[in-house]
Amino acid sequence: MMIDPFQPAAAGSTTCSVGVADAFFAIPGNGECLELNNLGTATIFVETDGVTISTVANSYPIQPGHCKIVKRLPNPGTPGIRAISTVAAQSLIVSVGNGI
Repeated sequence: MMIDPFQPAAAGSTTCSVGVADAFFAIPGNGECLELNNLGTATIFVETDGVTISTVANSYPIQPGHCKIVKRLPNPGTPGIRAISTVAAQSLIVSVGNGI
């Protein structure tokens, strides 16, 4: 089985300032995957469907300094993500693209 490397979409990245309250972030670009890069010092918790409220207890965690590639939900047309952290002003770079 051949696996394609992640290929970012043109102008498909945005930096999100994640805080201690759930927030929605519009994500530009088209693609079936999201690359989530936590540049902060605390874990960031995300929901990739853009609708479900993010929580520290139940959302997908991204550890500080880690980068994850996830499938964009529910389909490539999802307009954004929701995110929260336990510490204010955490930076999350989100890139749209295809491949893993």
